Amino acid sequence: MSGPGGRPRSWRAGTWLYPGFLLVPWTAGKLAIVAALSAATAPWYPLLQARLYGSLPGRSSVAVTLSSAAGLAGGLGPLAVGIIAGRFGLPWALGALAVVPAVILAGSAGAGE
Repeated sequence: MSGPGGRPRSWRAGTWLYPGFLLVPWTAGKLAIVAALSAATAPWYPLLQARLYGSLPGRSSVAVTLSSAAGLAGGLGPLAVGIIAGRFGLPWALGALAVVPAVILAGSAGAGE
């Protein structure tokens, strides 16, 4: 179920559908893209959790700690968007979100291939 570099095979769909969602102006198009994005990325969490527990045999407490820390760090994204929106306005905050897919594509461009 893994593709190049240990990534789920649907990673390309995720990296192209998310920017598409941000760029499509029509509600029906956005709903279709969200449905496709959800279907493509739904298996990611359980696969990555299983990989995490598999990489730490007998040390599930470390896996739980790492998972909790990642969850807390994940909350920093919405906080950063809120701070940007409060300081510069909502259009700049949403513009900052539009940069995220480009950064993900750039970061994964040569990884594992």
